[in-house]
Amino acid sequence: LISGCKNTIIPNGISKIRENAFYHCIDLTSITIPSTVTSIGVQAFAGCYSLDTVTVGNSTPVELTDGSTFSNRANATLYVPAGSKAAYEEASVWNEFKKIVPIATVTINKYGSGTYCSPYALDFTNVSGMKAYVAAGYNTTTNTMYMLSVKTAQPGEGLFIKGAPGDYTVPEIETSTDNYLNLLVGTTKDVTVNTLSDDGKYTNYVYGLNKDTDAPAFYKYSNGSKCKAYKAYLQIPTSWLPTESEAKTVNMVFDDEELTGIE
Repeated sequence: LISGCKNTIIPNGISKIRENAFYHCIDLTSITIPSTVTSIGVQAFAGCYSLDTVTVGNSTPVELTDGSTFSNRANATLYVPAGSKAAYEEASVWNEFKKIVPIATVTINKYGSGTYCSPYALDFTNVSGMKAYVAAGYNTTTNTMYMLSVKTAQPGEGLFIKGAPGDYTVPEIETSTDNYLNLLVGTTKDVTVNTLSDDGKYTNYVYGLNKDTDAPAFYKYSNGSKCKAYKAYLQIPTSWLPTESEAKTVNMVFDDEELTGIE
């Protein structure tokens, strides 16, 4: 019996998990298998009766020919990449897991913040270390955007995310019943964004490094600029913006803390 391997992450770059690799690992409760793994041997997780969480990074299921590879699959949850749930539901052995939950991978950069958009509805409820927000309101006098923390998000919702730098897995859900008045515009493909909307009613802001301070900020788009896929930009009614200032950048205050230094 093997012990001391409660939560195991297979290193990225490993291509094969050999037969009997975790045979009767009595403490193993979760295993994360990267997308580089293309082969899993017979009885690799046989006898791991505490293994209730399996996370895979490959959108294409690794072929499994023996049910003993995962002895506890009938009681375990399988987390798969967003958009690949159907493939796992049709794959032998994988389709015998108690629950199959698609997940998205959200990356927070070294600055601890950014924008995000997913083509799927997402659930942030149990994600530790990061939070997601919508831009729910704006104060003209202080040039401050009010950021509301959210637990779930609709497909295509523009989001602001912040937390410790790193990769986070966020479960995909069938649908979200939460709806927001949101000034963040999400996009799942590269789009061209100008300073003003075509009708001039909205002014567009991109989140990135401020050229003057070298710190993250929402600042006005230049005409013909790009918003990358799976990101979001801020769209404020032009009539709301301060008349005495061009409002080159926008401040933010979050509903769960005091005003931050983020512009």
